[in-house]
Amino acid sequence: MKIIIDPGHGGTDPGAVGNGIYESDVVLDVSLKVGNLLEKQGINIIYTRIDDKKITLDERTSLANLQNADYFISIHANSGGGTGTETLIYKNGSTAESLAKVVQKYIVDTLSLKDRGVKVRSDLWVLKRTIMPAILIELAFVDNVNDSKLL
Repeated sequence: MKIIIDPGHGGTDPGAVGNGIYESDVVLDVSLKVGNLLEKQGINIIYTRIDDKKITLDERTSLANLQNADYFISIHANSGGGTGTETLIYKNGSTAESLAKVVQKYIVDTLSLKDRGVKVRSDLWVLKRTIMPAILIELAFVDNVNDSKLL
């Protein structure tokens, strides 16, 4: 099995910022840890970035599509005054939706976060431009004091 792990943002694009946390930093750290755990299970992991550099959306999806990966997992942190975790997919009834439900439940159960559910976001580049099942995880809110402590 081959999985693309995509730590969101990076470089000149820090993503969301709150409580002293830059989204690009925390998602890179989480992505590398998740990838390491999956590699220990014999899964081949390819990262879209392994350091703090800006990668375009097109570069992310082109890399994934050229690798003939089984799954694409984009990891992000949310902002906007909410709390909890959500997992985004391109459309319902897909393999990505099945994966998203498992991942969402695991994150919610493990971190005791509010379950914001699996949601369709057909407008997101990395979900609509990958040829393999793709999910985008919004781990928690950087601008929420309690969520940011978990991040």
